[in-house]
Amino acid sequence: MFKKHNLRNTDQRKIIYKEVISSKSHPTTDDVYKNVKEEIPNISLGTVYRNLEILEKEGLIKKIDIDKSKKRYDGNLSKHFHIICLKCGKVDDIGIKEKCSFNDYIETDTDYKILGRQIEFYGICPECLNKGN
Repeated sequence: MFKKHNLRNTDQRKIIYKEVISSKSHPTTDDVYKNVKEEIPNISLGTVYRNLEILEKEGLIKKIDIDKSKKRYDGNLSKHFHIICLKCGKVDDIGIKEKCSFNDYIETDTDYKILGRQIEFYGICPECLNKGN
């Protein structure tokens, strides 16, 4: 997989990639580092950061700018929306498909060429609701 992107197929990169695509929690760099460090105890935070940036640049994962203080990563490359808990900060995918073409509508209405979009929903997650938050 990495070869078609002209990337070296290192054990570190494979483990970092696997960590992001197998996570449903949209991990931060620190989350990935903590989990990868269990498999590779001598890995540095800088190595994790650089590899995440490379994987994102090559389109193998997505960086999501939901939390302005931390970068989060998403291994789900399909078009989907996110919902963020305002209490605990948890980020989940919303299991609905986009039913209308926002881009076409906006381009027609504004004459802009739309290059991307980011739509998030905010609420309180079931765990926080059950805690009485």
